[in-house]
Amino acid sequence: MIQYRSDIDGLRAIAVLSVILFHIGFPLSGGFLGVDIFFVISGFLITSIIIKELMLDAGNFSYLNFIERRIRRIVPAALFMLFLTIPFAWFIFTSRQMESYTWGYISSLTFWSNFYFWQSTDYFAIGSELRPLLHTWSLSVEEQFYIFFPLLLMLLWKLKSKTFVVSILSLLVFISLLITDYASSRSPVATFYLMPTRAWELGFGSLGAFFYFNYQKKILENKNISTFFSTIGLIGIFLSVIFFSKEMALPNFYSLLPVFSTLLVLVFNINNKFISKILSYSPVVFLGQISYSLYLMHQPLFAFFKVRFGEPSLVIIFLLLFILLLISWISFRYVETPFRSKKVKIKYIFWMFFLAVFFAFMLSSKSVQEFRLKSLINAEYAPYSFNKKEYIDYRVNNWSKFIPNDKFIKSEKPNLLVLGDSVSEDIAVGLTHNMLNRDNFNIKHDLLDDRCVGMHFNKPIQKIYVEECNLEYDGELKNSISMADIIIVNQFYEKKTLPNVIDFIKELAKNQEKQIILISKYNFIDVSEIAQRLSRQKIISTDLNHYFYDLIMIEDELDYDSISQEFLKLKNVKVMNGRAILCSDEDQTCNLFAAQDNKIIPILYDTSHFTYYGSNILGEKVYEFLFSNTINALK
Repeated sequence: MIQYRSDIDGLRAIAVLSVILFHIGFPLSGGFLGVDIFFVISGFLITSIIIKELMLDAGNFSYLNFIERRIRRIVPAALFMLFLTIPFAWFIFTSRQMESYTWGYISSLTFWSNFYFWQSTDYFAIGSELRPLLHTWSLSVEEQFYIFFPLLLMLLWKLKSKTFVVSILSLLVFISLLITDYASSRSPVATFYLMPTRAWELGFGSLGAFFYFNYQKKILENKNISTFFSTIGLIGIFLSVIFFSKEMALPNFYSLLPVFSTLLVLVFNINNKFISKILSYSPVVFLGQISYSLYLMHQPLFAFFKVRFGEPSLVIIFLLLFILLLISWISFRYVETPFRSKKVKIKYIFWMFFLAVFFAFMLSSKSVQEFRLKSLINAEYAPYSFNKKEYIDYRVNNWSKFIPNDKFIKSEKPNLLVLGDSVSEDIAVGLTHNMLNRDNFNIKHDLLDDRCVGMHFNKPIQKIYVEECNLEYDGELKNSISMADIIIVNQFYEKKTLPNVIDFIKELAKNQEKQIILISKYNFIDVSEIAQRLSRQKIISTDLNHYFYDLIMIEDELDYDSISQEFLKLKNVKVMNGRAILCSDEDQTCNLFAAQDNKIIPILYDTSHFTYYGSNILGEKVYEFLFSNTINALK
């Protein structure tokens, strides 16, 4: 039905180069749209194959043969890429990074990584470029499409005419597009990753294949029309990848430009010698031919380098690009090409898959990971290694004993309410320890998640949290709030819940007799992984506190200054800088460990939860802030 077209390889080259340039930081704001271009090409080619077998080969279409061809095309190179990533992850990643990698590996292996990454990371979030298997989401979308689309096409083909098939497909594409545009502003991450909101792009390619099949002769006869539309298409592609950006919450209606532009080139670029010359230029075609391997290899190569060494210089980028080109050619020449041929039995692909499954079990094994950590941590940094589970277990078994939950009573001492999620418990424990010697407050702690604060001013909350929030926001909590003279709010709030938290503080502050303290979110590095990081980076011990400061996850911390601005006019609201509890911006240091009895002990056991020793430090800091900001106001 459709002969080999070198210009389609040219389109593939544009698509993969756009993605790679976007990921290495080249100023190509819409480079990620290369994936959209791939989707349209895939829809066009796959449908062309199916039409050929349904119409021209006397209906001799075999679904199993189709799936086998897709397996041969996609699986071997993908497995080869996964195998290559294992040793790098083994020697470079910390425990948390390894856990994330393992889930990415398993989900990629079974082609549901788009669901995994939907739940775990925004594609455009800071730090997402450090996830070596993030790009496999698009492979999962395509595989899911390949499983269901041929079955749908076969069913429609048997029921009615070709016109009916095209009509139903057009309707489904239109519905998918409407859903995509509606969801893009409401659930942008899900819209980006999931197949139902990507199906219309593949569907556009599919409809283009039907159009091409029906009107190929007329397109060939009318050179002016084909030249005009294919030229417009290529211009539209370049405009999209240059001027579109992640801020546009794509895919949505705007995505019609790159999608339709790609379709114009696929359908009409038959007689356009100028466009064909560009897209069929031998180096461009070569990049298109190895585009799948280029796409597979680029993300892990740059991700592992950045995790180990940081942002690459321009010289290193060119070196990495050369390495990428070499590895991709090897993958194309010795993995992709042989396995596409039926001369290589498909059983060897299954053996590769079983080997990959074996590695998945090994990576998931607790004993294997414990062995990995012991072998990677240098003796010099062993004192900074600790068993995180021991601290968690201690918290579970003992924290409730230290947290004051008695009801407030009227007394001469101010009532101090600590309010928030699990991070606020550390403050309650620390303050209680410090109050034992000072006895300045009646102190009480109540749980209130940031997702539930809207209940205080009758704002609707998400249905999935209703039961949990009703348990937290009960009559006793309301009574505690009403009787409190000082309220400390400390939560591990998210950016999307921060507006509700701010409104909650403002609502509390309406009672001018109450003093409100909001502790801005603190999100330090995972202290349980410090020994692994130190062993990897080999930091000199005298530089550790500066090293910790540089590692702090600033991108996850909400801006203390901007939050403070919200409450400038409210005299009874003070904002305490949560990060300053352990870090000094002036000295550029963070103290995450302390010395006790000739031992190094952690102040936190993860990114935001304090150990018992650390809670005392936390309590001291909060007490000092209380003393300087609220006690005088209450006298």
